[in-house]
This record gives sequence, C-alpha cells and structure tokens, in this order.
Amino acid sequence: MLFVLIKYYIKNNRRICPQQCVDKGLPYFIKQANCLHCGLCLENCPVKAIKYAK
Repeated sequence: MLFVLIKYYIKNNRRICPQQCVDKGLPYFIKQANCLHCGLCLENCPVKAIKYAK
C-alpha cells in the first residue's frame, strides 16, 4: 500500500514523519522507499491531502 499526496499543497507535515519521507517542495511528495507506512502523515494532515493508494 502506498501513501500519496492529493490535490492540496501542505506545509510543515514533513516534521511529523519519523523517517523524514516527506520531501520538501511544491507540492511535497512522499519517498516510498523510506516510508514505514505508519500512517502518521495521513492522521495529521490538516487538509486531508494524503490518501492510501493500492
């Protein structure tokens, strides 16, 4: 399962990730190779810009 950012630009969400998988940029993106799939980014995103992808 993958985590993907959708539709919105977000700020400061990268600090939540214990692996620092959220790469800075506009838009931010998640480095899947380092992701633990813990769901912290999904739970803490203020605009729900992250969803599970199959």
